[in-house]
Amino acid sequence: MIKSRKARLELSKSTSEPSAFKYFAKGFIINGISPMVVIFWIGTLSFATVDFGYRRGLEMFIFFVALLCTVLATDLLKAFLADKLRALITRRFLMIMNVAVGICLIIFGIRLFWMAKTAFDSIG
Repeated sequence: MIKSRKARLELSKSTSEPSAFKYFAKGFIINGISPMVVIFWIGTLSFATVDFGYRRGLEMFIFFVALLCTVLATDLLKAFLADKLRALITRRFLMIMNVAVGICLIIFGIRLFWMAKTAFDSIG
């Protein structure tokens, strides 16, 4: 049986749009794989116990709930601002940014080379 063109278009629209659950799952997996996330949470835990002296469960619970709320708020803000910045990013803007970053990297490399050279000259 041949479906109508409208039915095929509606079918293709509904199957091609990822759901909110897929976005959440992809983000969760990507963040779970990243070693920087593990380093962040270990550093945060050590900061809370050593610097703040949190030892009891309630103190740690409140600290981590506040931290998770802060991380969620900053992630939502980043997503909102990324959507707003999309209109500003053009091919010309990306080309200019690539050139500017390249020049900065070259200058930074020359500075590092110069610092290493002067350090070796002062040793020997």
